[in-house]
Amino acid sequence: MSSKLLSWKQVRERIPLSRTQVTRLEKAGKFPQRLRAGDHPNSRVMWPEDEIDAHVQKLLDKRGS
Repeated sequence: MSSKLLSWKQVRERIPLSRTQVTRLEKAGKFPQRLRAGDHPNSRVMWPEDEIDAHVQKLLDKRGS
């Protein structure tokens, strides 16, 4: 498991979706869940790199089916 965490900007470079689209997909269980750096609602958010990579791979595999 990768310990690297990706910022929103890094996630956006890999998956060109809006923040709203990502939030909707997260709530539907179709996108990796974000992590918060603190307890405050405005804390920085990030995503585990390995989960984002797996999500991208799943999309590519689905396209190839």
